[in-house]
Amino acid sequence: MIYSSLEYSIPYVIVLLLLFFCSILEQKNIKGFVSKKTLRNFSFLIVLIFFGLRGFVASDWVSYFQFFSDVPPIGNELLGFLKIVSFEPGFVIFSSIIKTFSDNYFFYQFINILVDLILLRILLKKYCTNYFIFGLAVYFAFCSEYEINMFRNVKAIMLFLIS
Repeated sequence: MIYSSLEYSIPYVIVLLLLFFCSILEQKNIKGFVSKKTLRNFSFLIVLIFFGLRGFVASDWVSYFQFFSDVPPIGNELLGFLKIVSFEPGFVIFSSIIKTFSDNYFFYQFINILVDLILLRILLKKYCTNYFIFGLAVYFAFCSEYEINMFRNVKAIMLFLIS
């Protein structure tokens, strides 16, 4: 099996080009064509679908998959689990809440990405009011590795920046 190939980058390049195209449309502000809000929601949805439905990509999914398999749904067992797990208590509780609704890892992954992108949306609205989609494209280009491999770290960084 080939672990690296130029072909693997094609979906990333396509999404990035689509985001840049939407960013240009956002800046041109062509009246009657499409609103900024629609463009922003479309761009947000593209990134959510791309990251949220990625499956078993990169390397950190192995530890998160095992962690999510072991974490109990919210309840009495959670206190004992908090004592033996090495992850942050807030992240364990967050994961336990998701496990209460579904024990499907892909659902867990999607909700994690959704929360990350909602936090990113808050940051972009706060700091990139005129260049929202461009900021999303820059995040996609430079922070994809963080989004794919580090569920916990991205939330911590974004919550810090929001605060």
